[in-house]
Amino acid sequence: MDSRSRGLKGKSTFLKNGIIKGQDVARHIAATLRQHDIKADASSRRGSRTQGHGHGRGTKRRLSQLEEDAQLPQPSSSIQINDVSVLNNLLPMPQEPVPDDAMSPAHDGTTSPGTTSPGTNDPFEGALTPLGSELALPTFGNPRHEDCAPEVSPNTSEHADATLDQPEGHDSTDTMTLPSLIDGLEGPQFPPGTEQVTWANGVRSFLPWAFVEGKYTQDIDVARAMATAPDALNPADGGEPLVYTLDIQSMCQDSIHPSTEDSITVVGLIKEKLSKGIPVLVRGFKLPGTQYKFDRRSLELCKGSLRNTVEYQDAKKRMEYDLKHARLVKERKATAEFLATPPVVHSENTLGEFIDMATRPGTQRRPKVCGNLLDSYAPSHVGTPWFIAALNEQYLAMYQNRMTDFAFPPPDTEEARKLLEQAARIAGPQLLHPDTFQLVMWDLLTHAGFVSHTHHDAGGAATWMAIRDGVKFWTLLKVRTEGLKTRKAVQDRFDTAAKTSLHQLVNDCNMVEWIGTVCLVPGDVLIQPPNIMHCVYTPIKTLATGGHFYCYNLCHLTELSCDIDRLYGDVTTNQSHPATQRLIHNLALALPNLADKTLPRVPFLALALMVLDSKTYEAPTKGLGSAQYYPDGRYHREVAGETAYAQQVVTAVLKGNRITSDVNKIREMVHKRLGGELLDPGKSRINLSCLKKFVFVEIKRPKTL
Repeated sequence: MDSRSRGLKGKSTFLKNGIIKGQDVARHIAATLRQHDIKADASSRRGSRTQGHGHGRGTKRRLSQLEEDAQLPQPSSSIQINDVSVLNNLLPMPQEPVPDDAMSPAHDGTTSPGTTSPGTNDPFEGALTPLGSELALPTFGNPRHEDCAPEVSPNTSEHADATLDQPEGHDSTDTMTLPSLIDGLEGPQFPPGTEQVTWANGVRSFLPWAFVEGKYTQDIDVARAMATAPDALNPADGGEPLVYTLDIQSMCQDSIHPSTEDSITVVGLIKEKLSKGIPVLVRGFKLPGTQYKFDRRSLELCKGSLRNTVEYQDAKKRMEYDLKHARLVKERKATAEFLATPPVVHSENTLGEFIDMATRPGTQRRPKVCGNLLDSYAPSHVGTPWFIAALNEQYLAMYQNRMTDFAFPPPDTEEARKLLEQAARIAGPQLLHPDTFQLVMWDLLTHAGFVSHTHHDAGGAATWMAIRDGVKFWTLLKVRTEGLKTRKAVQDRFDTAAKTSLHQLVNDCNMVEWIGTVCLVPGDVLIQPPNIMHCVYTPIKTLATGGHFYCYNLCHLTELSCDIDRLYGDVTTNQSHPATQRLIHNLALALPNLADKTLPRVPFLALALMVLDSKTYEAPTKGLGSAQYYPDGRYHREVAGETAYAQQVVTAVLKGNRITSDVNKIREMVHKRLGGELLDPGKSRINLSCLKKFVFVEIKRPKTL
């Protein structure tokens, strides 16, 4: 909570559950009209500008912002309203004497999830609901495994009330704005009759709707299991939250344009948590730049064209493959060729068609589609949060390496010598795999009802995710590794966890150490450490922006993730990043620039292992549509050269710190850390001062290249 919110805490003009006193009608209407883009006079536009940097989404911040607009003139003299129904929707609840039975369900100001208020002739009844069909969502309320079985009911015309009570003693700054997940979605986004589920926080949403020939599919099971998962932010046992929540408003004087000191503090705290395998949730941060929505107008501006073809995950095709796979395995008819062939679960349409399909009801001739446009390349990186930019250490490393050409020379011919002379005039790498910059930031467009099954993100990367428009339920799992005696046993455990149904994992204490769900809405930025398992349900069409990054302090988690995918990448992850190895090697190449620093010992040893034993950690690329390069071309010569020179750097650091450079012994040091040590970066540090006078030794071109 920032100083403005604290200063106004005692004089808030809002009553419990968002009911507004009569004297605040003018301010409420003016502020709400700004949300609905209704034209106002200059004074009203001045009020709109005060909200232009609306960083916080907490209830108190939103309410105190309205109080700052207290000097706005009465809207009756300045706002043109042509639709009386709009005005009715904006009026607050009138203050009337509370009836004697005020505590009865019919008069307590709330309704149970999935039900509506009793009928009334009061024209102001429920007048707060039309604020963008929003409801005030408290964080998940302390469910336990045995108490939080989701309530599932066939769909009716009833829907969740617009306001949910906060638990007693719950600070309203923890609340967040959530679009309705029921109102108006049946028909456009969900087929009529789709079942509903009540989540542990009391919010009701539709379940996944895609079926194959009327057969029940595991997507519904996954969503139901996610709904039973405990709160990742407020554990029922009163212990440490599973996700660390960072209130950026209270840590920075200006959360959009922070000072150097504030930036160092915030980024340092995020790194510390991530290095221990703890996800971080930044609340109240609006992405800079244009505020895009999931609609044609926004996405044409964002992507440049709606006619461009996109390839997306198709829920129905995925279900068809899963059912076929299960049937053939059960009947023992699954051939080696079938099992080795990547499933075809994608469809193609233009971007405009994909957008339209999100809200287009299905017909017999044109069935409804449920799709997920994964990792849609972001043409602009303007929306990158400043704390994410500071965590992109692989990009900082490539910047530091920009003046050095590590490429091996071409074959020794007269033409090759001329090429070499020309290349000598150009410093730095000349060819980069598209994945090098595409993985840093991407957009995620998802239709309502899509489920992403349990996986960890590919390439050993850390991940950030911000919601622009819509909602995502994000369930995080920490796989239990205590008692496992070998790295192979750890790899097998993650493989088993990825194959096991989420319904079983929720209640399997032997397989999962903890599990929790976070509801992500606009203003949230979730930052995941490498290798954390998660699954996602999208209950309403959603546009999100995210990306991947690599950090020195997280390399022990990156190595673990890549080592798991080396054996089970076809099961444990849903993507591949061919640029991973080059980005990791650039971290090593940039170390001489950090000769006045120290690094955590365990993450550095993991980095050294990935560099010295580079072939073991190569990312899989077969059948993934990855860019291909001529074997003797410059791209491969650059990659091979960077690997060889990166090995020089890590070897020098190992020698300077009196650590063996034997790959097998380094692997043993890294892989023997099991159980509670698996995610721990440790306290010992590596001194990089040995690199102050480091000079690369020229390596001749290998004959095998």
